[in-house]
Amino acid sequence: MRFQKNSQFIKNRWFLIIFGSVLGAAGGFLYYTFYGCTTGCPINSNPYTSIIMGGLMGYLAGDMVNDILNKPKTQKSNPEKDIR
Repeated sequence: MRFQKNSQFIKNRWFLIIFGSVLGAAGGFLYYTFYGCTTGCPINSNPYTSIIMGGLMGYLAGDMVNDILNKPKTQKSNPEKDIR
C-alpha cells in the first residue's frame, strides 16, 4: 500500500519537473564551480547564467521523463494504419 502511494507521488507531474529543475540547477552550479571559465565564456563565466541553464536543462529532462512515465496505455501502435 505504501509503495503505491509513493509511486503515485513520483509520477506526479509537478514533482518530476521541480525535482529535475532543482537537480539541474545544482548541476549548473557545480559545473560553474569546477569547470567554469572566468572570461570569454558567456554561459560559464557567470554563476547565475550557469545555474539558470542547468535548471532549464533539468526542467526539460524532468518533463521528458514525465511524458515517458505517464504515457497513455490505450495508445495505438500505428495510427496511420486505421485511416481509410
